[in-house]
Amino acid sequence: MGGSVSVESDAKQLQVSVGTLKAWQGDLLARIRLDEEGNYHLGRLPEVVEWLSRAETAIHEVDDLLRHGMLENARPIAGQVDVLERAWELLMKDHVRIFGLYGMGGVGKTVILNNMNNKKLYKVADQFDIVIVAPVQQGNPTLSIQRSIGWRLGFDRFDVEWKQNMETSKRADYIYNALENKRFVLVLDDLESKVDLTEIGIPSPTKENRCKVVFATRSKDVCRLMGADADMEVGCLSPDDAWEFFRKTVTTKNLNMHPDIPKLAEEIARRCRGLPLALDVVGGMMFTKSDVYGWTFAVQTLTSSEIEKMCVEKHGKEIERFSREL
Repeated sequence: MGGSVSVESDAKQLQVSVGTLKAWQGDLLARIRLDEEGNYHLGRLPEVVEWLSRAETAIHEVDDLLRHGMLENARPIAGQVDVLERAWELLMKDHVRIFGLYGMGGVGKTVILNNMNNKKLYKVADQFDIVIVAPVQQGNPTLSIQRSIGWRLGFDRFDVEWKQNMETSKRADYIYNALENKRFVLVLDDLESKVDLTEIGIPSPTKENRCKVVFATRSKDVCRLMGADADMEVGCLSPDDAWEFFRKTVTTKNLNMHPDIPKLAEEIARRCRGLPLALDVVGGMMFTKSDVYGWTFAVQTLTSSEIEKMCVEKHGKEIERFSREL
């Protein structure tokens, strides 16, 4: 898949591995300096030069992947496995070139996109030349998407002109020329309004070139404005699925610390109103509570407005379900 990394390659393990590579690189460079002082010229051997070059490239790429969030571990949320499967089935239909996921903030759209990229697209790597993930930054979405694409295509590492303050239209030419003859998948996360794919430099996805664009948005109207061939709503979890997700987050061990804790936990989970982000944030906080007093205090103090505040602090945006229903 042109370098897309499967979530099976655990991000933490990859960080450890690249740390080891950096250590070897540093050790070799130190030896080269000593050998150069002794006039042995180890650093001039072609195999040494090649290894150092490849090591530097690998280190740079992994650091970039981690910085861009492309190695995020995105296990499917309980109750959304079916949603992921249906979304994947729609995306892979021949007539679907542009596909949109929509739903309120914190409902799990990003998790589904990550699973599509890390687990589904990874398994059909031979069908596409490249997969590009572009988190959309508001304010100037066109520029942020162009920069993500440029990073994925290597422009920011190998093209001096690209690194300069290039005009949008010229960046678009670069991108178009690079993708024109490739079968690509473009994944856009958190699209607040319509973006012009042509202005960005994206060749139009067609049935003939078999390219695809998939995006996540809060608004069904954005799906229409983007000309989506298909779209799908991502909703909140059912009460049973919400409880299952919350239970796994706080762990069975913590729930069994006292016979009263399970009932208290069910009440706290209910107040999260089926929103995965709220269940994750609150569950992460309650994971540290191992006695019944902590759970009782949480039930007494954890109002819907407090949960909303916690979610906003993590998510950075208003959570509609709480804002509408309080």
